[in-house]
Amino acid sequence: MPQKILSEVGFDAPVDNPADGTDDMENEVKNKEKLKEILEGNICKQRESIHMMCDEVKQKRVLKSIEKLERVEGQLTQEVRLDENTANMADFESDVEEKENRVRRARLHSAALVEKLRIESKVAASAERRAEERERALKEEELKSKEMESLYGQHQEALSAKTQELQSLKSRENFLLANISAGQTTVTGLKERQSGNEQEVQIAALERKLQALSEEEDESKERKTLQEEESELAQTLRAKKKAARMLRKQQKNMETELGCGRRAVEKTADSRKELSSKVQEMELDTDASIRELKSLGVKKQDVLRRDFLLRLDVKRVGGHAQSEADRLVAAETRKLQLELAVKELQLENAFKREMHLAKTVITRQDLTKLRAEVNQKLRRADTLRRKYETVATSSFRFQGEVVTLQSYTGRTCKDTELKSRLDLWTQKVCEKQAEVKMLENTLNTHRSQSAVPRATPRSAEDHGKQSLSQEKRALEETCYSKRRKIHKLQQDIKGEKIALDKLLREESLQTCRVDEARSRLQLLKKQLRSQEAKLDCTHQQCSEVTLEVQSAWKPQDKTKKEEQEEEVEEEQEDIKLSKLLDFSREVDRMLLEVMAKQTDLGSVLLAQFQQNNLSLLTPATPPATDREMTCTSASSLGRGSSETPAPSSRGVDSDSNDLTLKLALKIDIVQSEM
Repeated sequence: MPQKILSEVGFDAPVDNPADGTDDMENEVKNKEKLKEILEGNICKQRESIHMMCDEVKQKRVLKSIEKLERVEGQLTQEVRLDENTANMADFESDVEEKENRVRRARLHSAALVEKLRIESKVAASAERRAEERERALKEEELKSKEMESLYGQHQEALSAKTQELQSLKSRENFLLANISAGQTTVTGLKERQSGNEQEVQIAALERKLQALSEEEDESKERKTLQEEESELAQTLRAKKKAARMLRKQQKNMETELGCGRRAVEKTADSRKELSSKVQEMELDTDASIRELKSLGVKKQDVLRRDFLLRLDVKRVGGHAQSEADRLVAAETRKLQLELAVKELQLENAFKREMHLAKTVITRQDLTKLRAEVNQKLRRADTLRRKYETVATSSFRFQGEVVTLQSYTGRTCKDTELKSRLDLWTQKVCEKQAEVKMLENTLNTHRSQSAVPRATPRSAEDHGKQSLSQEKRALEETCYSKRRKIHKLQQDIKGEKIALDKLLREESLQTCRVDEARSRLQLLKKQLRSQEAKLDCTHQQCSEVTLEVQSAWKPQDKTKKEEQEEEVEEEQEDIKLSKLLDFSREVDRMLLEVMAKQTDLGSVLLAQFQQNNLSLLTPATPPATDREMTCTSASSLGRGSSETPAPSSRGVDSDSNDLTLKLALKIDIVQSEM
């Protein structure tokens, strides 16, 4: 079993033949056992022969030869057994030590491979994690780039809308400038008309007076009337001069207002220029952002390519790590199989040691038995020798006695037989000595052979060490190449991280620029709205001024003095009426607030107002300013005076009286209810 396991695992045997070291050891042990059996058989034969010799031979030569043979036999057996035991023990110990060293080396190698596998698995896991992080970062960058593209589209739409608004504002500004220039031309024309009308009126009046004076020179009364008319005309001229002064003042005010409007227009032009410059800057920013987006797209493609290459490297490294993991698993399985084989070999070696110990014990017991038997035989030989000596001494003593032929012949026959046996034993001893020499030669050859295979395991060990060192070098080279690749991957990842940081910074800068552009656009929108409001106000003021000028310069039937007085009165009445309207609106507002807070009181007040045919004025529009009210009242009065002056003043008086009455009734009702 262990030999099959070792052959399956591919463990390098110490011998170059296909058979393993264990087979060689078993063959050597079998050969030694065979030699031992042969020697034991020979020893048994020698023992039997010795027994026979002890039984038959009773002479000193035989005993000496037996002792020599026993000594030689004992020495040979001891030497053979000691050599066998020492050789076997040394071989077993060397084999065990070699196998233990191999097992230790295999364990160390497997531990190193396990550590390398762990390191490579950690590196592969870290590389996979980094690849996943890179994928997430790339996805985030794609989302951010999409958001930037959408923001860029929105900015382009906003820029197009702003350009359209600027174009509309430019057209409106041109229209307003044209209106202002037309108003200025109308004002100059009105001034010229005013001067011409004054001269014509004066000339017509003087011609009439001259005609009247020429026709009625004789009549003194008419002269007086003419004088009075002249005085009246002088007064009217003074009034007209005053009116002209007023108009000049109004003209100056209008000129100041026109200057303000021009300044506002200039400001709008400046703001328009600033807006155009800002729009150009925004266009430049958009062009720069487009370029940056293109560069970011190129960088993104480069990053995607690098990511793809990194994924391929990670897959390749993962496959290599998987192959190494499989290799390590196979090595671990081999290690386990080797451990099992080593354990079995250790068990076999322990069993063999026990067998050898048992055999040594048995041989020692046999030696003790043999020594006891030899001692017993020696004792018997001594007794026989003594008996023979006693018999010989007794025969020599009794030489004078008659010896029979049978006893003599028997003794002579025995002597001849003993001699022949001695010759045979001497031959056998010589043969045994030759056999012993042969055995010594075989032992020497066996020792030389056992020394040769001892060298072969060392050569096999050297070969195994060389193969292990080559594998170690190959693994170190692979580890070094993997470390280089990992270092390169780490450098690439660092570079990509730096590129990602740069891209994030650029993206943050672009977002800041976009926010600044948005804030600028909002400020520009606010400025445009304020400029539009100012332009609307100036347009309204210009229209009001033109209406006032037109209403002021219409042909009039009444005298200018009366018109001035009526205008002053109407203005005062309009002011009073506007004040009353404001006061009534405030009162109605306060009443509505109180009625909304207190529903019971509100229902009672509504009932009282309905009984007295009164209604609350809801403040739908905010009250106008004093200047606007005066302008509107003046314009309305101018129109009314030109058409029907008397009824308008009466209507104003009636309206003011009605308002005062209604206010008084409302206040009385509220006081009565409170």
